[in-house]
Amino acid sequence: MMEQYRADIWQFYQYKKSSGELSLNLKHPTAAKLRNECLLLFRKGLDKSDYRMLRSFLERPDKEEIYESSIRRFDPDKFKPLNNFLKKGTNTDEKNIELLAWLIDFRPRPFSNYRLTHSYSTDVGQEATVAEKRLDRKEVILEYPSGVKLFVDAYDFSLIAQLVRL
Repeated sequence: MMEQYRADIWQFYQYKKSSGELSLNLKHPTAAKLRNECLLLFRKGLDKSDYRMLRSFLERPDKEEIYESSIRRFDPDKFKPLNNFLKKGTNTDEKNIELLAWLIDFRPRPFSNYRLTHSYSTDVGQEATVAEKRLDRKEVILEYPSGVKLFVDAYDFSLIAQLVRL
């Protein structure tokens, strides 16, 4: 399931990049630019789960507060695995995937929320089914020549790809 989450985040990043929705820091990433993007988003505010994710990424103890200076002084080399993932598609740790999900505003995040909203069949021959439990989703309408219309979460790229192939 984590691999599907990783793939969906990667596809969402590529979509936002090709549609021009990313900041320059993310469109042409470097380790330092990724750190700067974290700082910019931190200034805008975080929800509780994003705060926990950032604290974990910055390797801060659970009870310790995060300040702008914590991000500014954080070693940019720690962003290199994420930078390599974005540029070369190399494998990377879960903490880097969670950071990317936050940086590009992928929903649902973190993985624990994603897992709750997506249930996949264990049978190889069956297609994935999605149990949506979110109200803030954006939908795409797929209309087949037969006139059948399907409303699909715009962020569920894997399901859209399967439906388009039908």
